[in-house]
Amino acid sequence: MSNFLTEHLIHRDEDFMVIHKPAGLLTVPGKTEDLQDCLINRLIKLEPKTLLIHRLDRDTSGILVFALSREGKNPSPASSRNAKPIKPIKPSWLEH
Repeated sequence: MSNFLTEHLIHRDEDFMVIHKPAGLLTVPGKTEDLQDCLINRLIKLEPKTLLIHRLDRDTSGILVFALSREGKNPSPASSRNAKPIKPIKPSWLEH
């Protein structure tokens, strides 16, 4: 695993990869040559089947979800009906 993934990977399974995007890094490449270093290009080098689901602005840090399969990007209605809800985790700092 690359240093980038070691530092920023939150979750990975067969259909999805959840990454923390640091502020200052583009999600997708810009128009000029100097703006080609971006999150999607870094991930595609490591996992060629990575598919973009959504993006954040360059100056925004946050969580991004990438699909690793067509099913992950476009789940069927049947799979949504059978999905089990995920219980949200309340961060400890919210309890004070």
